Amino acid sequence: MNVPKNELTVVMKAKDICTYVITVTQKSPKQFRFTLVSRMQNLAMDIVENIYRANEVLIGRGTQSDPEKRLDFQHKALTSLKILAYFAEMAMTQKGTHFALDRLSGYVTSLLMISRRYTR
Repeated sequence: MNVPKNELTVVMKAKDICTYVITVTQKSPKQFRFTLVSRMQNLAMDIVENIYRANEVLIGRGTQSDPEKRLDFQHKALTSLKILAYFAEMAMTQKGTHFALDRLSGYVTSLLMISRRYTR
């Protein structure tokens, strides 16, 4: 994937999770496609969307900023990530499914926590 030089690491990793979830879940058993798989795919897309929304909120001296709004979007992304990690864990226990998202979700979670610290 061609990544712009100025794109944040958290955005790149969130995109990796989204791509991975969509790729891995495409061949899931039919019984999970419209429930678990659909939810996982939507959550993965929500994570990327909320990170982009958070990054569009201006923070800094001399600008009209809304740090609370930024934190809200970051919190939504983090919450979606935690739910996605739970669904991935749950999917691994179901017969015929295997989603290995632990490493990626852990990495994005730590990056989200770091970015939240800098916006307070």
